[in-house]
Amino acid sequence: MHGLKGIKRILSVSLSVLLLFSAAAVSLNVAAEEEPVVLYAGDAVPAEHTAITSLTDELAKSEYTGKAVVVYVYGNLHPTKQGVSSGSGNYESITNVASVVIEGKENAALRCRQGDGIIFSLYANGIPTTLKNLSLYTCTIWGGSPFEDVENTSLVVENCDQKGTTSVVNGGGVSTKVTGTAAVTVTGSTLYSVSGGGMSESRVLDGAPADVNKAEITVGEGNVISFVIGGSGSRVEATEVLVTGGTYTNVCGGGNGGPVGESRVVVDGESVVVTNKVYGGSIGGADGTTETASVLVKNCDDIRDICGGALNGLTKAVTVEVTGGTISRYVFGGGYNGKVEDTAITITGGTVSGQVVASGKEPDATVETAKIRVENAEIAGEPAILFTSPDADSATVTGSVQLNVDKEAYSIGETGDIEVVFTYITGVTLDKSSATLEEGKTLQLKATVEPEAAEDKTITWTSSDPAVAEVDENGLVTAKKDGKATITATSVNGKTAACEITVEKAADEDFTDTGSGTKAVLAIVILLVSAAGVYFFFKKRLDK
Repeated sequence: MHGLKGIKRILSVSLSVLLLFSAAAVSLNVAAEEEPVVLYAGDAVPAEHTAITSLTDELAKSEYTGKAVVVYVYGNLHPTKQGVSSGSGNYESITNVASVVIEGKENAALRCRQGDGIIFSLYANGIPTTLKNLSLYTCTIWGGSPFEDVENTSLVVENCDQKGTTSVVNGGGVSTKVTGTAAVTVTGSTLYSVSGGGMSESRVLDGAPADVNKAEITVGEGNVISFVIGGSGSRVEATEVLVTGGTYTNVCGGGNGGPVGESRVVVDGESVVVTNKVYGGSIGGADGTTETASVLVKNCDDIRDICGGALNGLTKAVTVEVTGGTISRYVFGGGYNGKVEDTAITITGGTVSGQVVASGKEPDATVETAKIRVENAEIAGEPAILFTSPDADSATVTGSVQLNVDKEAYSIGETGDIEVVFTYITGVTLDKSSATLEEGKTLQLKATVEPEAAEDKTITWTSSDPAVAEVDENGLVTAKKDGKATITATSVNGKTAACEITVEKAADEDFTDTGSGTKAVLAIVILLVSAAGVYFFFKKRLDK
């Protein structure tokens, strides 16, 4: 009994402790989900609200530690009045709030340039920041800081329109570092430029590098933006640029004069418009080297030109892939005026209204080695494939070119050392067009592709009715039940050949077979003897 009471007491205490911890956890969750702090700023704050005098000073208060802050702007928010962090010296460290949303009310405007020409900037200082429903008067928005390194930055711009000449958004900072990821997302906005990097210039403090480890830019529906730039004027290790909608003049994965390690550009969707060029490399000066660049354009119907390389700088390794959609002029493996060491172009489906060019555009836009592969696509230019620029005395491929196309569908402007590899399969044949099998029997079909030199001879086997006749990955047909089924062999580029299989029931067993007949007779004899034995056993018992 005492043992039972002890157990009950232990269970009671354990339950009490568990309840206490549960209550603590609930209270912590409640604390973590507190309503955001709401502040009011601008020249036209309604009388029922108290306007803050300095956004910078207000956000630096310890009472906001770990809390999200929403700033409602009425009328104009001036840097000199509200204390927006600026490069002119009225900066204070803001590191204690969880996130900031600056949302415009009543025709709100953010003004970051004054009449004396001093540029004022809004620095997020690594705090996740959203700008929403604002008119931007020549603003410069930074995800980072002008004085201290930050780990990550996150800028979201929604439904903001520039009213000045150059409102720009940058994921990095000024002469500082982003050691992790600088993320920028823009929708429904009109801006001059969006970039993932920062800025480093001799006129800014001591000119220290504004490096970013990784820049991620996502731009979507409703945007009208002149330049989308993966990097900046300083080094960015890796960039990812995703374009899913909107209208842009230029999109580039590289920097604006600064070097980039690896750039990746994805332009995806029919609603995307690029009026000039998509670059894999840099859009800035000759010093903007990009180590590797990849450009993927999917299902876009309004892209003017694609350059795997840069406007000016060197791009060492380039891949360009176009899937579906329409490119209205050229696809360049090289840059506009920038050199490329190695390029590879793949066109899969869709239409290039102009030409596919292995080199770049201008005379200096040379490419050392190039590969071009065209699959099920239409290249409307004449000739369809060029190894030199469309302009006379212009860029060339200095080394070898490997070309993978249908020899009958494409004309080629030949120059240099060219290896043409015809990889298209033009036809598939089977060793049988029809066959009859008994249930349970098998048949090995053999497929032959043309031309014999085709690079990829992979065949996929299918059955129209696997319940009647199934086929494995090697073309072995197994008859399952009576009926008809069509076995189809399909090449990697969609060429087919078929064999009609008729399955019949297996023939009845021939009981004239000596072995089978003997076994049947013996079975009947044994059965009769057994029955007779049982009959006489019971008859003898009954006679008694």
